[in-house]
Amino acid sequence: MRAALFDRYGPPEVLYVGTVPRPVPAPGEVLVRVHAASVNGGELHGRAGRLRLVTGLMRRGFPKRIGIDFTGEVVALGPEAAGASGGGSGRPDGAGGGGAGPKVGDRVWGGLGLVFGSVAEYVVVRPRRLSLVPAGLDLVEAAALPVGVTAITALRDKAALRPGERLLVRGGSGGVGVVAVQLGRALGAHVTALAGARNLDLVRDLGAHEAYDYATTRPSDLGPFDVILDTAGTDHAAYRRLLTRSGRMVAIAFDIDRLVPSLAYLAASAVYGSRRVRFFSGEPSHRLLSDLAGYVRSGDLKPVVDRVFPLEEIAEAHRALEAGGVRGKIIVRLV
Repeated sequence: MRAALFDRYGPPEVLYVGTVPRPVPAPGEVLVRVHAASVNGGELHGRAGRLRLVTGLMRRGFPKRIGIDFTGEVVALGPEAAGASGGGSGRPDGAGGGGAGPKVGDRVWGGLGLVFGSVAEYVVVRPRRLSLVPAGLDLVEAAALPVGVTAITALRDKAALRPGERLLVRGGSGGVGVVAVQLGRALGAHVTALAGARNLDLVRDLGAHEAYDYATTRPSDLGPFDVILDTAGTDHAAYRRLLTRSGRMVAIAFDIDRLVPSLAYLAASAVYGSRRVRFFSGEPSHRLLSDLAGYVRSGDLKPVVDRVFPLEEIAEAHRALEAGGVRGKIIVRLV
């Protein structure tokens, strides 16, 4: 099968389309024909070699793969996979037969967890990392949404965002940000978003009550907030000061250019003092993906796609995300 690969760390130009063995589902696994996958910031750092503690300190292990989420169609089941939980209705209340296993022909979305490799024609995955895509939602557009499980975890599960609270979303026009703005509004919060100047109308249309240009707005110009979702990874201390005494800050990114002090600050602020910072790396699960589908069906959430690139233009897709100013998600189409 075809897959996006790279043989050395470097700029987007190191990416190419190569041929690798088509995977065979082991017991309890599902084989999915991938229709589309999104490009995520962590992949850019991994490809550039800035996450070598995760992707490997040495040159061994090349060629490496990219991609962490996907949409597609189930084409084969390994032994025992049919009885595993992986279907379900996707409703936020969990109703509708969540115990049913996946079937050949199911339209699904999911993720590979901490493993890269979804930008390929086929992937194998456990049913616990899959859920059904809502009927009527195009599979290419739908690829913009699996990253939304991070926003659900951050706002609903980690921060316990309540109706009437004031929410700040840093990076409101990015892949996680556009979901967080919509979800915050659906949860009844007063939503403020920071985004690039040309994207302010977008985040307002998605539900932000207030939107400000991050380039000209200082932290001291804002606040107070009950919850802050930080997708930028910089200036954590300055934004943490905007929290109310019972406020919660959820960070899903760290400063890659100041890796050690950034991680040290997040670790310390999660333990000491009030206004604690919660940091996590979101992973897809059947429950979260099903909840995501429920928000889509209720009309609270819609995909936001910046551009769609064919697999052959994978380097250009990475280059576009690195250029910044992206509105929602950049998608790589495989079918």
